Amino acid sequence: MEQTMEPSIEQIKDPILDRCMVVWLIVCILLGCANVYLKHDNQPSPESLAALYEYHLGVKKNVIEQIKLGQSTSIRPDNASLENREQAITAIEQDIIDLGGLYRDDLNNLPKKQIDYLLNLVAETFLMGVGVFAFGVLVGWVFLSFRPKKV
Repeated sequence: MEQTMEPSIEQIKDPILDRCMVVWLIVCILLGCANVYLKHDNQPSPESLAALYEYHLGVKKNVIEQIKLGQSTSIRPDNASLENREQAITAIEQDIIDLGGLYRDDLNNLPKKQIDYLLNLVAETFLMGVGVFAFGVLVGWVFLSFRPKKV
């Protein structure tokens, strides 16, 4: 009676597959490092929020100055009365006050935004690794389909 042995893991292991997995791991690590390096500057910080707030504040103040000079893009200076200009200035000043409240809210929510940004970065890196793995499987499948069959 002949006994058939199931092959062990060591007999099945393919050295090419092992090397491909190492290459995949290295590529994933490099993609992750590149992703972190390229997106590090976009991370929410108090400085970036302050710069954004200052920019929007400057735009609002510039519009107020344009309205006072009669050069506004929001109302036509040729047919705008003084009352319309004052209403526009009041509305923009209220926007500036609201902008300060939004800035405070953004500063209070900054830790949550930073955690969300970090989790997003990790998810992107993970998905890039999955994409590289899927590409490798596809290339391997195509390569094996053109390989001559052993008889």
